[in-house]
Amino acid sequence: MSAPEFDEHAFQRLAELSTDALIVHARGTVLWANLAAARLMGLSSAAELMGQPVLRFVAPESLPLAGARIERMLKTGEPQPTLDEVFVRADGERVQVEVSASPLGDGHILVSARDIGPRQKSEQARRVAEARARAFFDATTAAMGISLNGVHVEVNAAYARLFGFESPEALRGVPIFELLELTEHERVAENVRRRATGDAVPPSYAVNGRRRDGTPLRLEVHASSYPDGDSKMTVVVMRDVTEQHAFEAQLTASERRHRELVAQVPVGVWEYDLSGIKRIVDELRSAGVGDFSAYLAAHPETLVRCAQALVVRSVNAAACELVGARDQADLVANLDKIFLPEMLPDFANELVQFANGQQIVTSEGWNGTLSGGRRWVAVRSAIVGGHESDWSRVLVTTSDLTDGLRAREEKAALQDQLRHAEKLEAIGRLAGGVAHDFNNLLAVIMSSIEVSRSEVPASAPVTESLDLIHEASLRARDLVSQILTFGRKDKPKPTPLDISATLEEALTLARAAIPSTVAFSRRIDAQVGTVLADRTQVHQVVLNLCANARDAVGPTGSISVSLTRVTSAEGAPRARLTVVDDGVGMDEAMRARLFEPYLTTKTLGHGLGLAVVHGIVTGAGGTIEVESKQGKGTRFDLHFPLLETPSEAKPAPLESVGGHERVLLVEDQPMVRSALRRLLTSLGYVVTEASDGQEALERVRATPTAFDLVLSDQTMPRLSGLELAKTLLAELPNMRVLLCTGFSEHLDEASALKLGVRGVLAKPVDRATMASAVRAALR
Repeated sequence: MSAPEFDEHAFQRLAELSTDALIVHARGTVLWANLAAARLMGLSSAAELMGQPVLRFVAPESLPLAGARIERMLKTGEPQPTLDEVFVRADGERVQVEVSASPLGDGHILVSARDIGPRQKSEQARRVAEARARAFFDATTAAMGISLNGVHVEVNAAYARLFGFESPEALRGVPIFELLELTEHERVAENVRRRATGDAVPPSYAVNGRRRDGTPLRLEVHASSYPDGDSKMTVVVMRDVTEQHAFEAQLTASERRHRELVAQVPVGVWEYDLSGIKRIVDELRSAGVGDFSAYLAAHPETLVRCAQALVVRSVNAAACELVGARDQADLVANLDKIFLPEMLPDFANELVQFANGQQIVTSEGWNGTLSGGRRWVAVRSAIVGGHESDWSRVLVTTSDLTDGLRAREEKAALQDQLRHAEKLEAIGRLAGGVAHDFNNLLAVIMSSIEVSRSEVPASAPVTESLDLIHEASLRARDLVSQILTFGRKDKPKPTPLDISATLEEALTLARAAIPSTVAFSRRIDAQVGTVLADRTQVHQVVLNLCANARDAVGPTGSISVSLTRVTSAEGAPRARLTVVDDGVGMDEAMRARLFEPYLTTKTLGHGLGLAVVHGIVTGAGGTIEVESKQGKGTRFDLHFPLLETPSEAKPAPLESVGGHERVLLVEDQPMVRSALRRLLTSLGYVVTEASDGQEALERVRATPTAFDLVLSDQTMPRLSGLELAKTLLAELPNMRVLLCTGFSEHLDEASALKLGVRGVLAKPVDRATMASAVRAALR
């Protein structure tokens, strides 16, 4: 019969029905495509491809290769080999394809493409399956081996251990017969031969073998073959049934061995007889009870009756060890200590599931011990097969998870500490930003106030208001210092302090924040002594304790503060600061956690006040004692060690001495620049302004002798104050430079002075300090 003839239409029809994408293009423009090509490109019809550039759907990384292939085919007229490329569908999805191309003549080229994604997924799945099989082969405790014609090709670690070899490699190339008794060789050889020829062989059989040291083994062998090229590989799983084989000869010995094995299991194994409970359940069911869960919840006495009907048949050594019992008798005699009251809900749930037909029930909970302790255990209860009707045999395993529970709790606690640390770090970062901006504002306020004070007669009515504003500015400056200290952006500066005078200052501030309806009394002994502490931090301690007392007493009540000199038990002198209120007080649980960060009972509180107080007092070498009762108020006793040396005298006020020199003022904040200009001008200096470091550098370079001093802010765009100082001092070593900063982590005063800077001022700067610093820099 002759072959059928196909005309052009038939071939076109075949091409249209092809599952491969087919495209004909002439010098890069699509002339024809089948539906499979359109679908590959993410289009609904082949017509959408007509007239399109064939390279439009080629990924950028594949374009050079695709273009070169087209050029070669047009030049040589030869087809190009199949290659992998990446196409980009109309919706942007990238598709890995296998592409082949062949010239048709007259500049026409036929392109055939096939999506190889499914094939790659299949290969990936195959590789995963192989890896899974390899992992199982290596990790399983079953002795597994692969052999060819009776010779070991590969075995796992369990197989090597079974026969007493140090490693699987030691068995590769070793004939299986060397591991078997001589009497087994003929039978095993016949099985190997029949399996190699494809004949039926029993899937499992027993043989006698020997370990490497000569110890006899009774083995249960499971074997099957699979083709590997022209050969047939045999997979063998061997199980040591030596003891089982021996026990099968004597049922009593087998039962004894079973008990011995249970005794050695590292988890607690209990065997219960719940037949008495089953009878109670059957009685309830006969009485019409359908919802056992609801019934037991409504009738706890029935649940107690069920618990009393439980009978322990046996337990293993691990169960006794878990609860601290000497033996089974000791355990059974003390069941009331083991089964805690909080276990009853889990016990009820177990009974309900058994009553509803469940064969296995799992749970976790606390188990008591004979010593009065508790262990967190995982419990698995299973009705033994054949006893579903009477529940006379129920096996329960209990695994001690206490250490794991504690580890999880410790991990959770560490995570909480980490979160607290992260919050403190965030507060620290916030403190730096607030300090910089706030100090700039204070610089404007203080400079303006001091200029105004210098221009207004002391007898003018406005003088008192200016003095109050100036005092408030100084307090605000101290507050910024407290924020920086708390946020660990500024180090405390402990100095010898007259504790009596320091507390008087702090209480003046504290009293302003306490309502006049609250009775406030203070008794500060004079000349209590000198403590080594940071003045701002001592103020913060007093303000925090008084604020807490104010919140505790509410709109009415009383607060008293006292400072006395006492002697410790060791005979050392101490300053005792006592703050007492008659407010709501606290219970013992709250008092025990009083100094934890973020612990607060206030709606708008952050829980940091007392934590900060504790840190400041202990950092100064002191101690805190707290007494409190709910409804009876709270008493704080703070003890600070006293120094033998007197406190430093307060420095005399600086004299505001000015001059006539020329000062280049560099500040990027217009409002701050204006205020500092007025302050310097009031001191007699001739001031020129620059809005940032770059402008200042250009001014100095233009007229190097025009300025006697450069007073620059630190944090500025384009060029910081320190960078400006480095450049100026490198070019003009005799230039006098003074830096001023609201706050900067990048400005180290010691390094700046070493560089040649005449001084570093911290904003806000009062008039006297500015005058003294400028005069010192100009010397």
